[in-house]
Amino acid sequence: ELSRFGIKTVCILPWSIETPLLDSAVADGKKTIREAMQRSGQTTYGVDYAADAIWAAAHGNEAEVIIGEEGAQFIRRAEADPVKLRAALQKAVTAGDFD
Repeated sequence: ELSRFGIKTVCILPWSIETPLLDSAVADGKKTIREAMQRSGQTTYGVDYAADAIWAAAHGNEAEVIIGEEGAQFIRRAEADPVKLRAALQKAVTAGDFD
């Protein structure tokens, strides 16, 4: 809709960016999101990595940009079986385990 005015819109889908939010407690209150992610081997991406991806998106032709391979895997799982993925996410958040 906005392209006729020279405005480009890109959907940015960050996975896990290195921000203070990762130091928030998970549902059980015993560990942080960062600790749970580290324990499960999840990757976090630095702010510079995200900034570079956003810059490339602003100057590229893609309508959506997924930051990080884990994010791309998440999208593929969501497209393949959204009900199963939703159940797994609810279980992980409740348990504070992001495996």
